[in-house]
Amino acid sequence: MALCCCQNHRPINLEEELADVLASGEKTELKAITDFEWDKMIVLEPYATFDSSSIKSIPDEAKSSIRSLDLFDSWSVLLFTLNDEYVAHSEVKASTTDNLGLRNGTYTPEMVIPIEKTE
Repeated sequence: MALCCCQNHRPINLEEELADVLASGEKTELKAITDFEWDKMIVLEPYATFDSSSIKSIPDEAKSSIRSLDLFDSWSVLLFTLNDEYVAHSEVKASTTDNLGLRNGTYTPEMVIPIEKTE
């Protein structure tokens, strides 16, 4: 299970948890990939723009990860918030978020992945 960083505001690594969901092929609620409380997960794909001023207490390390999105096309950033306050972030392979159907946008803990693609 994922490491909790709620107290320390450090990045977490969710690559393994997301890869396991992808490999299993089973539908999984997003809240199952973390062991901390959150109410929004914001997915930022490569080259995404995002105004982080809407998130309270976002650390410089998370802001740096967001700024780096325009430099690397192989990574996505997942930002977790609770009541619009930063909880955690994770950098994951863009191919992983893409294969799970996670696109730029906001997701809730109850959402199920993989998200089926609509034609």
